[in-house]
Amino acid sequence: MEEKIKYTEILLPSEEPFLNYLVGEPKSTFLLSSINIFIGTNNCGKSRLLRSIFSLSDFLYNTNKYSNKQFCNFLERFNNEFKDAFKDGIFAVEGIGFNYIEEILSSQNKDFICSREPIFKIAFKLLNDLSNLKDRFEGLYPTQHFEINYKDEQLIHRTYDEIIGSRDAITIFGIIEVVNKFNKEFDDIITYFKKLNIDLLNDNLNNENRYYIPILRGMRPLNIDNQHLNLYADRTREDYFKKDTLAQNMKIFTGLELYQTLKEKLLGEPDERKLVKEFEDFLSINFFENKPVTLIPKEKSPKVVHIKIGNEPQYPIYELGDGLQNLIICTFNIFMEKETRCLFFIEEPDMFMHPSMQRSFLEVLSKYDQHQYFITSHSNHFLDMTIDFANISVFHFSKHEDSKPQHHIRPSSPHDRQILLDLGVRNSSVFITNATIWVEGITDRLYLKAYMKKYIDELERSDPQKYRQLIKLKEDYHYSFVEYQGANLTHWNFDPDDDDTYNMKASYICAQAFLIADGDIGSEIKGNRKAIYEEMLGNRFLALHVKEIENLIPAEVLRQVVAKQFKKYGGNTDLIQYQDYARLDTPIGSYLDNLLPLSTNSLFAAESGTFTSYYKGTVCDNAVKIMKNLEWALTDDLKAICEKIFDHIITQNKNS
Repeated sequence: MEEKIKYTEILLPSEEPFLNYLVGEPKSTFLLSSINIFIGTNNCGKSRLLRSIFSLSDFLYNTNKYSNKQFCNFLERFNNEFKDAFKDGIFAVEGIGFNYIEEILSSQNKDFICSREPIFKIAFKLLNDLSNLKDRFEGLYPTQHFEINYKDEQLIHRTYDEIIGSRDAITIFGIIEVVNKFNKEFDDIITYFKKLNIDLLNDNLNNENRYYIPILRGMRPLNIDNQHLNLYADRTREDYFKKDTLAQNMKIFTGLELYQTLKEKLLGEPDERKLVKEFEDFLSINFFENKPVTLIPKEKSPKVVHIKIGNEPQYPIYELGDGLQNLIICTFNIFMEKETRCLFFIEEPDMFMHPSMQRSFLEVLSKYDQHQYFITSHSNHFLDMTIDFANISVFHFSKHEDSKPQHHIRPSSPHDRQILLDLGVRNSSVFITNATIWVEGITDRLYLKAYMKKYIDELERSDPQKYRQLIKLKEDYHYSFVEYQGANLTHWNFDPDDDDTYNMKASYICAQAFLIADGDIGSEIKGNRKAIYEEMLGNRFLALHVKEIENLIPAEVLRQVVAKQFKKYGGNTDLIQYQDYARLDTPIGSYLDNLLPLSTNSLFAAESGTFTSYYKGTVCDNAVKIMKNLEWALTDDLKAICEKIFDHIITQNKNS
């Protein structure tokens, strides 16, 4: 799939209000992702910058597809050759002079594309002018006259006979020689410019619709008799943009418009009614567990949007949670503009939203990635969720008081403790997840996540009711994984009532634990710890019936994972059979090595017979990737494990 165009960096202007912001190198360079979150304490300048970027009519930028540098590099090389063609006495030919290219380069910021007058458009004109000059003079015939512009800028008419052998000819044909030297590159770059111009028109760069969603927003009309009156937008414009005339593509959206917009669409053309229905389906799928959602702009006083969700009664919007209003306002134009590219500037989208809804909201932004988003927030949940999304940048704002306030901005990460401290987040202020799944290590966690997803996917057809129940479960809210790293398990005590003070009490550190251990935990060599954990945890303990989790990889997946190695060493992947390796007494590494020719040294197996540390990670990574694309089915063993895990999660989330 072709990557959608994005601004990857913009250069903030060197004027107010941007002068007080320090970000990047150079100091005003903003490196951007699809979703850009501004986080910091109150009064640190994040909302002011958000509004300022929204109302910025022109800015310097680069995109993920195009950069100014390639054009400037070409022109600089061409300029060096071009200047050599001009000799003493000649000022310009056909208006193209000694400093013609240099003047273009000096008027440009070489590191960024100028939205007002992009260098590639200027360069395109230059290249066309030079090509025309070349075509004209290469085809001169004796009776033709042409103009030469000397240093004194007097236009002199000369004939072909008069120019041949003169110093004028040295310049003219010198230019032609330079053009010919760059001919192939000329053709390529002119073609490239034409394509670029079409692409920029199609992508509407710097002319895309921009939506600013202010804090002052809501779906309850403030004037019952005049639904067109938008006091929130008027107030926002007066407070923040009164000195500027917002361009036509800069729109303030407060939610007060929604009643009238929905009414007009539902009473409009079939395509408009269909679009409202699609938005209702969008809300249903992404936020309401596939329950039908209906939006009704009721005419009966008070004139307000009513909403019906699933089998619940229909309510006016003001009788439902503010988080629901906020969600509809923040997503309405994201969905409605699904065929175009827009920029969204949203103040505190997490207002009134439950953490699980915040996660769903970020998932929607990631899905609608033709747009680009700028968000202010105080939500540590947003910060935490960025771990799961590759297309998010977090910017930490801090205010420094010197002779005048300075706003420092630095790219940050979800693990930045300073942001959490600025947001007032402490360990004591965060509730733990409702259920934990304890696994030996990272590979166990990654395998189980893939199996659990497949289990839910297969339920969509076989058991739709259970599918609807499980699809709503969110990791890091309903449940979390804990990695205990092998022998370290003995350091944990899962019995909250045990008087043991030597081991750590798991129940006081995290939520109710479901413990999964390798099958050999019951061996004498490991002190038969299986009996200990069965007594301690009861049905919240699962000892695998195989040596380790790798023994549960479905055969069709395992064959694909090791196909390259088997082919290299002359092995036959058809010999890999699930019933042969899904056993307690069969280390997976040794099993695979035994299927290779005898001349092959131990490849997969460590000394213990299990995978070497290299293959443990490599096989897991490849297996998880393959399971996303390959048609495969869960084994009965894996279904049983998934059922036990989900039973535990549901039990611990009954009242959530």
